[in-house]
Amino acid sequence: MIKTVAGKRFFSAAAANPKIAIAQNIMLLKEIANAADEAALDKIAASGASAIDASALPKDLEHLESYFKLTDLKATGNFTPDSKAWQNMGAWDFAGTEMQRSETWPFVVGVVSVLVFIGGGIGMALPKGEARENSKYLQMLEGRAHHH
Repeated sequence: MIKTVAGKRFFSAAAANPKIAIAQNIMLLKEIANAADEAALDKIAASGASAIDASALPKDLEHLESYFKLTDLKATGNFTPDSKAWQNMGAWDFAGTEMQRSETWPFVVGVVSVLVFIGGGIGMALPKGEARENSKYLQMLEGRAHHH
């Protein structure tokens, strides 16, 4: 039922201004939310789109007044991409910029620490000296023949 109500009202709105269509749909949502029963929904579906005047907004839309006061913005010149925006930077420029941020350093230190611990830990975990020479496992890994 709600889909029917919203569908009829939304597609019949055909407002000349997208801001007016947004306002009408916000008001429609509030009406549907406040409907107590199916009869109220039928009444909402039968009524047309709420007339909205952007210069005199309903009380429910007063918090959006600054949005509705914006005039249609038009470009006055050609688009120029921002060379400092991350999506327009080269890989090394982006990495350099990110390394200057204080939020990046914990990740860099973490990666280096993990690599040091893993690299050093593996070396320290392997047997040394005579134990290494007598380890059949290490002899197989290193390709040395082990003695029976």
